[in-house]
Amino acid sequence: MPKTTQALEVVQDLYSLQQKLWSMLDSDLSDPKVRKEARAQVKAFEQLLRAADWRFMGGMDVYESLEKVPGEVIVHLKSYPMTKGKVRKERVVKKTIRRKKRK
Repeated sequence: MPKTTQALEVVQDLYSLQQKLWSMLDSDLSDPKVRKEARAQVKAFEQLLRAADWRFMGGMDVYESLEKVPGEVIVHLKSYPMTKGKVRKERVVKKTIRRKKRK
């Protein structure tokens, strides 16, 4: 396979993975499995970006903008609220109600 074809395939895979990342960020990220999958895709995106040739993706400015994508995704993942601990909050409320009834 010629180098040009390989380079174009890497760029195409990079763009499709970028679309998957953005669609994943638009979905519900409260599930830990989805968050773990998103982090794995970020790592795959970074590896593809290292292998990509900027001449086949439209220029150095496009490459530089794609370098920012993993950081933006990680920031979004960290800022997304997790639904962990709902059961504990209910238990705490029940315990405080019981204590008030005893007095």
